[in-house]
Amino acid sequence: MELREYLKILRQEKNIISGSVVILMVFATIFTLLKPVSFSSDLALLISRKGTQATDNYKYDGYYAVQASDIFSDNISQWLASASVASEIYSRANMKADFTDFKQFSKIFKATKLSSQYVDVRYSAKDEQSAKVIARAIVDVLQEKTDSLSKSSNEEISFNIIYNDPLVVRSENSIWWNNLLAAIGGLFLGILLAFGKNYFGK
Repeated sequence: MELREYLKILRQEKNIISGSVVILMVFATIFTLLKPVSFSSDLALLISRKGTQATDNYKYDGYYAVQASDIFSDNISQWLASASVASEIYSRANMKADFTDFKQFSKIFKATKLSSQYVDVRYSAKDEQSAKVIARAIVDVLQEKTDSLSKSSNEEISFNIIYNDPLVVRSENSIWWNNLLAAIGGLFLGILLAFGKNYFGK
């Protein structure tokens, strides 16, 4: 089939192509308008070991405290990737998480270790106040687990989790961007349907 034959089919089936574009753009507009506004939150956690040994035999204990915090920061990141911990945090915040399986729960909090003692936690909330409540719940749950671990090790593993209020940014739903993607998708779908109709209609 030559190029002009392809172009002829596209001209003949222009209603299918334009209809596909319009339909997908309408759906994209409805989806964007109905999608609830959310707030992206960024919470920085400082992991600090409790106490240091101020003796001649342990004059490098400050260095080892940083090393210990570095290792324990990895534990914090792994805890936040746990579905059970995420569920516990939402329960502590008296909030209901609209998730149906473990995989979704494990993705609620995205924890990234920025340095040996800092862990950055990102999550979404319905408003700024909710973001602060969740932040408090995150720290409470993590601190309790840390203290429990400390007791089981006879206080040899003891850390404080320090934080400030999270940075909260409103997540806007871009209707123009969504419609652009819908238009491109509708164009490809329309062309596919046009050629499909021509092929199977013979």
